[in-house]
Amino acid sequence: DPPIFNMYGDGPRPNSAPFLERYNSYIPTVQMEYRPVTVADLRSVLSRAKKKHACGVDGWRFKEIHALPDCLLEMFVRLFNTIEETGVWPEAVMTALVSMLPKTDTRLPLDHRPITVTSVVYRLWACSRLEMVL
Repeated sequence: DPPIFNMYGDGPRPNSAPFLERYNSYIPTVQMEYRPVTVADLRSVLSRAKKKHACGVDGWRFKEIHALPDCLLEMFVRLFNTIEETGVWPEAVMTALVSMLPKTDTRLPLDHRPITVTSVVYRLWACSRLEMVL
């Protein structure tokens, strides 16, 4: 067996074409109207965010962003809307830390599960967009 972290080795990568050919008619398509993120969107997310969440890799905590006045949240709004218009994310926001947590007492790779800590700023944006589609 190839190592778990080099699953495909030099072999071909998986191909999604047969799956889509068979099941594409079952995948719903939904037209969604785009609108820019607003301070109200961010406040909505922050009102439900757990204030005791761990610090993100960007150094922010939800409770710190929650305490900011709207004039400073507006800076996040401008950042998010610029990112969506350009498609370019700042590297600091896209950085994530992956840790492997043991499921059992063994040290085998398959007996661990990954947990990823992302930027709180990224999570704020993602949650605000998720609310718009649910």
